[in-house]
Amino acid sequence: MKINIININQDNNFYKIKVKNNHLYPDGKGGQLGDRGKIADANIVSVTKNYILIDKFLNPGEYEFIEDINWKKDISIQHSAEHLFAATVLKELNLYIDSVTMNEDYSYLDIPKTLKQDELDILENKVNKIISKNLEITEIFTNINDLKNYNTRTKLKVAITDNIRLIKIGDYDIVPCGGYHVNNTSEIKIFKIINFEKVKGGKTRVYFLAGDRAFKYFNNLINIIKFANNQLSSQSFEINEKIIDLKNNIKSLKNENNNLKNEIIELKLSHELSKKIFFNDYQLIIINKAINNINPFLKKYILNNYILISSENNNFTIFSDNFNCKSLFDVIKSKYNIKGGGNNNRINFSSSELNIELVLNILKEII
Repeated sequence: MKINIININQDNNFYKIKVKNNHLYPDGKGGQLGDRGKIADANIVSVTKNYILIDKFLNPGEYEFIEDINWKKDISIQHSAEHLFAATVLKELNLYIDSVTMNEDYSYLDIPKTLKQDELDILENKVNKIISKNLEITEIFTNINDLKNYNTRTKLKVAITDNIRLIKIGDYDIVPCGGYHVNNTSEIKIFKIINFEKVKGGKTRVYFLAGDRAFKYFNNLINIIKFANNQLSSQSFEINEKIIDLKNNIKSLKNENNNLKNEIIELKLSHELSKKIFFNDYQLIIINKAINNINPFLKKYILNNYILISSENNNFTIFSDNFNCKSLFDVIKSKYNIKGGGNNNRINFSSSELNIELVLNILKEII
């Protein structure tokens, strides 16, 4: 097939080309992906009704289009599997799917009901049984007047009157559709639900794969299991138990680590709090470095009124249970350029103009 480029514009690292009589199947039509392939030596990235996105610059003119047959076959398999899945949902649950999205890596559809794993397992098994029946998938072309003679699963969604294309899967399903499909259900090979989640409106979004995509997914899982077996020195049937043991060990080690940290903090704090001075019935406790998470240990070592001052690299933290720290902050801010804030029990501030001696002098002025 020839592609006649009449206009080209750069779009980031790609190029949008407008062609004469664009016959390529566009992305998003019927929920599926469109055509792929090469125009001369440029790869097609995506297709819309208005333009084709390619990865290399081409001058306007006529070029040969080389279709990516493997891509088209894969899309045909995914789309045919979606027809079977949607038909099965209607037959088993009497529900119509809300929407379909088909991506390069996986596809998904929304079912207007909250479903559980066992219910999805039943649907998956039903679809695979239909696949194994080797049903022919055929095209039927009709018109708007004769369409009523066919018991289609869904109604016609576009305003056309002639050459209406129906896709018929044996006696199992028939539906208007313009997308790609395989010729026999056996070409789908296998259908696999890989995940599901609840979405807005009480719906269940179901992610699925078919054909070689599903086999590739299984191969990846097998490699993951092999890796886990090697790392855990286990057999496949032991992996779950090994992971639970590993999580419990990690939790135990975290608790032990936290306990050790608290012991270290307490030792540091007990040492620092031994260096205290008294002023006007207050214990002025000065710590010349930041010690985090000390609040749980303060009451253990401080029996009387206290004001604790921690300073490191021009950063100051002052807190007390019975002294209004905010009043100190306001006085300091009125005299020096500081950044910070706080409340009556704790203030944090920084300033290159201050040192511990200046802060102590201001503090003693207002106690």
